[in-house]
Amino acid sequence: SGAYHLMSLCFLLLFFLCENKSHVEMGSASLFFGFGFVSIFLLLVYALPNVVLHCMGFGVFKFGFASALSVADLVAAFYVAAKLSSAKLVPLKKSA
Repeated sequence: SGAYHLMSLCFLLLFFLCENKSHVEMGSASLFFGFGFVSIFLLLVYALPNVVLHCMGFGVFKFGFASALSVADLVAAFYVAAKLSSAKLVPLKKSA
């Protein structure tokens, strides 16, 4: 599960990079959406089972620091989903 968490954080940071590049109109929409969807998927694959198991209290799963990180990952996934759903696609300019 550590590999999923590390990969999800890498894709989340790449999404934030593409988001910032789009503010200065240098970004690519395909990279923005690609990194966004992959980061949502990986964040949910890692965080959702952890939060469910920690909240139910199975065995060694008690609500603590690791579960707080999983909740932060879920919040980040919802943020990326909100950004992707509210993204406006600008049509390409026709060259003269």
